[in-house]
Formats: sequence, C-alpha cells, structure tokens
Amino acid sequence: MNIIYTENHKRHNPPFEIYDGVKERYAEKAERLDVIVSELQRKGYGFTKPRRFPIKHIASLHQQEYISFIQRRSEGLKENEVLYPSYHIMDTYTPITPGTFSAAQSSVDVALTGATLVHKGERVVYSLCRPPGHHAEQKEMSGYCYFNNAAIAADYLSAFGKVAILDVDFHHGNGTQNLFYERDDVYYVSLD
Repeated sequence: MNIIYTENHKRHNPPFEIYDGVKERYAEKAERLDVIVSELQRKGYGFTKPRRFPIKHIASLHQQEYISFIQRRSEGLKENEVLYPSYHIMDTYTPITPGTFSAAQSSVDVALTGATLVHKGERVVYSLCRPPGHHAEQKEMSGYCYFNNAAIAADYLSAFGKVAILDVDFHHGNGTQNLFYERDDVYYVSLD
C-alpha cells in the first residue's frame, strides 16, 4: 500500500482556537498525524513523498481571490503571529499562521499524488492529509479546513470518469457537498 505523507503539515500549528469566547488548545494539532505515522512505521510501512502540483488544481475548485488571500495573509505574518476571524474565515477554529498556506498546499499535493497513483492503477492508496479539507468551500475556510483536498483530488480524477467520495468523518463535509452539488460527475456521500 502506498502511503503519501509529508512533514510540511507541521508548519500549520496554531497555539489555540476560540470556543464560546474562550481560548482553548488547538484541537486539530500536528500530533494527531504523528500518532498515525508512528503506528504505521511500527507496523513496517514505508512512505511516499508527494509530488508538487501546480496551483491550477486548487483553483479548479477554489476562487483565485480566496487562494491569494490565504497565501498573502499566511506569508505576511511574523513568526508566532496568528490571524483569527477575518474575510473568508467563517469560524474561530480556522486561524491562519505563517505556515498555513504552505501546509494547506502540501495537503493538496498529498491528495493529488494519491489520486495520480489510483489513476495509474494502484488499488489502495492512503493519503495522510493535514490540514483536512472537507469543510472548505469555494471561497471560505472553516472547521480547520483551508483547501478541500479530497474534492480537488476527485475533481482531478473526474477527467478520467465518474468519481465517488465516501466521507466517514464525524462531521458532515459541507464544503465537499457544496462544491459538487450541481455536478453529476462526482458523487458525494457523508456518513456523519
């Protein structure tokens, strides 16, 4: 089994989120992926580094102004600075840090590398994507999600035939549903 992984996800590491007006430790933390990676290594699995893909794949589903906003704001922050609710940010769980754009773009690269391998005939591919993506809308970030990596991978694969997304997350993937709601080439099912 091909497991796609990069440590670039660690660049996105907000210190806290805001819940009911109170600062709490950021729940979608890098350690979540570290635990998965450690267990896979313990079981003897190896990892494949993602390829770098052009930004056009992100722009196929996300508004260019939105992409530029995340990049500009992320790269404009000083070390340890965090941007909370602002334009394009729909909640207090999706802050921007200096490494957010790089991590979110790498997460898309991980998903697209997996999609490419599936297209080439791999039967099982595990793409370890962080930050996650299924709440990200065309021009809005929310629920810890910046770019909708699974939707971007599905959009890429849809050029070769019909695609189905089975979302098994605890929460409904509103962003993924909305991105494909008017399309008949990508079928979305959520088991929330």
